[in-house]
Amino acid sequence: MERLNRQSYNLSVGSMSEIIDSVFAKTIKNRESLKNLVINCLSSYDIEQFVEIMNKKTIYKELKLGNWVEVERNSWDLRHETIELDVLQDLGLLTENIKFMGIVTGDTSYGNEFNPYYNTIKVKVYLHDKHKELSIVEKEIKCHELEFLPDSKNKFIKSTNIMKKE
Repeated sequence: MERLNRQSYNLSVGSMSEIIDSVFAKTIKNRESLKNLVINCLSSYDIEQFVEIMNKKTIYKELKLGNWVEVERNSWDLRHETIELDVLQDLGLLTENIKFMGIVTGDTSYGNEFNPYYNTIKVKVYLHDKHKELSIVEKEIKCHELEFLPDSKNKFIKSTNIMKKE
C-alpha cells in the first residue's frame, strides 16, 4: 500500500541535498530508509528548522527561556512598529549587528514545556514608544529569525539592571 504524502515542503533541491549529504554518511546501510523516516515523521515546521540550522553559517545555540536574543530588523511581526534606530542605539537596545534585542518567554505550541525548536517563539522585544522611552512588546517571531545574544555582547544588560525594571 502506498503511503499518502500528508505534507508538502518548499525546499530547494540544493537544501535537501545538503541535508542528506551532511547528515547521512554514504556508508550507512539503511541510508534511504533513514531519509524517508525523517521526511515522513517530522512536520514541515520541524524540517524547516532542521534545514535552517543545517545551513547556518554560525554555530547554533539552542534557546532557553529567559535568554536574550537578537531579533532580525525585518521580522514580519515588527514591520508595523515605528522604530528609530538612533533612539534604540541611545537606549542601548540595538546590537552591534544592528538588530533588536529581546528575551525568550515561550513558544506558541500547545504543549506545556518550552520547545526551543518550535516554529514560532514568544519574545519580549525591547523597543521605544512615541515618547522615546523604553517599551516592551510581546511578539511571536520565527525561530530562525532569532539569534542567541550572550550577556557579554548585551550593552543594555551591562548599563542597567534590567531584571529590576520588569
